[in-house]
Amino acid sequence: MTSTVVKTIGNHRYAYQATYNRQTGKQDWKYIGKADRFTKEAPRIEIHHADFRDLAIEHGIADLVLTDPPWNDEALPLWEPLSAFAERVLRPGGILCAYAGHKSLPYELNALGSHLTYIWMISIIEPGAKNNYHPARVTVGWRPVLVFYKPPLALSSRRYWKDTITSRRREKDLFVWQQNVDVVRELVRMFSDPGDLVVDPFLGSGTTAIAARGQGRAFIGCELDEGRVRVTEDRIRRDLGLPHADHAIPEVAT
Repeated sequence: MTSTVVKTIGNHRYAYQATYNRQTGKQDWKYIGKADRFTKEAPRIEIHHADFRDLAIEHGIADLVLTDPPWNDEALPLWEPLSAFAERVLRPGGILCAYAGHKSLPYELNALGSHLTYIWMISIIEPGAKNNYHPARVTVGWRPVLVFYKPPLALSSRRYWKDTITSRRREKDLFVWQQNVDVVRELVRMFSDPGDLVVDPFLGSGTTAIAARGQGRAFIGCELDEGRVRVTEDRIRRDLGLPHADHAIPEVAT
């Protein structure tokens, strides 16, 4: 005997039906339809296991690209393609916020400026995080977030935003580079409105997805590491109060 519970994932784009088999004690997920509206009541959420350079996404559809790219020396060549990606997916006036590394700031600023225009830099104050950068003999207690835009600049109707945010606690339980979700929520509030689309091309453990979904924003994210994609799916499922699933929500061809 089975009973059927229909869950639309936060009324997101992809809707599934969970069928619970009382004999086996397991659930089966079945894709049943799409919800395409970009509204607070029906935000779209998409999670992709993909390289952002290969992600199929409409041009000029995003309001905010908010991401934490890798900034070690080996990953720096990704920053110019990130700028090109943001320029392609952002609407005119859309914003890119990118967490950055201190040592490589000159390179990162130049790379992001190859396709976008610089606005400002935000300082994330991290009281509990004190890392030493030995070559410069400096103790680091803040993290830069670079803010760029796709012309024309359209912030005149937005309230003033502060260029410092204090992180009250460290969150590293899911991923070594995991960011504080409260800080990410503040960045989402600063540079987008309910119903807007937020994109994260370096998804990590899904903090941006959780911050965007919780404030009525639509979200598209991608990640190369399959394990971190599963972590994000699990976080979204818990955030929505969905029952435990024996496997990840299946992908759907679009």
